[in-house]
Amino acid sequence: MMPKRLIVLIFVYIMLAIALFITQTGVIAGVLLIVLSIAMIGKQKAALNMLRAFSILQGLTLSVLPFVLSQQLESISQLLQLPSDLMFSKNWDFAFISIASALCAIQIWLGFNKKVISWFSIDNNMNIMK
Repeated sequence: MMPKRLIVLIFVYIMLAIALFITQTGVIAGVLLIVLSIAMIGKQKAALNMLRAFSILQGLTLSVLPFVLSQQLESISQLLQLPSDLMFSKNWDFAFISIASALCAIQIWLGFNKKVISWFSIDNNMNIMK
């Protein structure tokens, strides 16, 4: 049975993809999140590697983001080039970084969790004589 933590992460990915489709800001990222979710449901070993790579790259990006924001007078919404109706002020940058860091920590924890790793280990043996 699929770990409940992984079900919650898949649900979060699908909700993020839907939000990206609705706002039309990151359609390619939304498609990639949907593909990653489907691969996780299908127990693909590549999905585990993609989850790990995605979370590590997100962690590296988040660790550099405060420095980048301190160098310029722009907010995260201006760096991401969000539509004008989704723009938020520089005061919300701390909240955005905090939420994204929490999501990244959960992804890293799930990517290296033994229960989740055991979900992706498929023991297929094509030996018909067995």
